Amino acid sequence: MTHSAANSLHEFNLLLVESCASHSLKKMVLSKYRGADKSLQRITIKPILLQNKPVFSFLYQHQTNHITKNHSSDEAIGLINSLLESDFKSAYLSTSSMDIQLDISKKGKAHITKHKSKINDKNGQLHDREKHRFVDINRPFLQQLGVTDKQCKLIPAMSRKWKQINKFIEVFSQALETSPLAKNEGINVVDFGSGKGYLTFAIHDYLRHTLHNDAQVTGVELRQGLADLCNKTALTLIIKAYLSSVGM
Repeated sequence: MTHSAANSLHEFNLLLVESCASHSLKKMVLSKYRGADKSLQRITIKPILLQNKPVFSFLYQHQTNHITKNHSSDEAIGLINSLLESDFKSAYLSTSSMDIQLDISKKGKAHITKHKSKINDKNGQLHDREKHRFVDINRPFLQQLGVTDKQCKLIPAMSRKWKQINKFIEVFSQALETSPLAKNEGINVVDFGSGKGYLTFAIHDYLRHTLHNDAQVTGVELRQGLADLCNKTALTLIIKAYLSSVGM
């Protein structure tokens, strides 16, 4: 990496640190991946609230699967710097006042461009509301159940179901918080009358992915067709997660 590229990376890092400190960061995208994992396409980073604590959500977008990991501010900044120094050659940083683009050429030259932010107040308010969602709309189970499309966008006809899923997890999280159950021990949940499994998969994903609890969630459904549908969905998600973990 050239001296000018190192300076550009340093400048970009200062802008990133400043946006984190002032809570003005809205979104960040790392793209033009050049690492060993051929299935990884980009990483989208957003500030969210998790159990009333601010963290940064890293959405690793693979060809067949998406993986979300959450990091503290300091961890996020260090990880972003490391990724830009090695595997990614482009970064887009959107703040409440400015859009910043970093591009690194094949020869190692870096260039930064800055523009006035395109995010207006209305969109900013929408983003703030989205931060309070208990379910990440990018989670694979939502796509598999037909709540979102292949681009992880909400299917309009499923908007009521999307709200129901979020409200259910919100109520469950509050109940869990006030319960005597130990949060670091595996929880067993049984969902009687699970139907198509929207809430069953949601609570499994919340416990396993968000809370990192070694939970066992069982859906009980007497209608064989729906039980078969849920089992097929679970198997498909397991296969996709495995293929993603081995870089396929």
